[in-house]
Amino acid sequence: MSMDEQSSISMSLPEPNSEPPWHQANDLAAQDDLLDAIPPYLEITDLWPDQPMVWRNLGIALGGLHCVREARPCLQPALDLGFDNPHVHYQVVQMQEYLGQPNAIAQSILTATELDPGFLDPWYCLANIHLQCGEINLPNNI
Repeated sequence: MSMDEQSSISMSLPEPNSEPPWHQANDLAAQDDLLDAIPPYLEITDLWPDQPMVWRNLGIALGGLHCVREARPCLQPALDLGFDNPHVHYQVVQMQEYLGQPNAIAQSILTATELDPGFLDPWYCLANIHLQCGEINLPNNI
């Protein structure tokens, strides 16, 4: 998990009095103990199903564990609830790539680059797609 993902996963909910499972899950995720963070995140989805950060954090934690099929349905509610975050969109890109959904990848990449032009991972992914499609010609000495 990247430093950006770790810092974004530990953000707190916009609730004045967060519940202990939220703090426990975020503390475990910040310590890179993603497997143990999953149960408290799942508990929180029952407590706050309409909070996009709950779904985002659960999706990122599952993605960090390479549980792509499980993570994708968790990230979608975050996006559906209006949480436009470049890291969520990029995590979705990685899952779409893994699941063989090439048509959806480009839109997620472009959304991530629009939300944060300084976030380099989606730009790298976009360049790689162009390279694979033969749209970029590299010099022979590279």
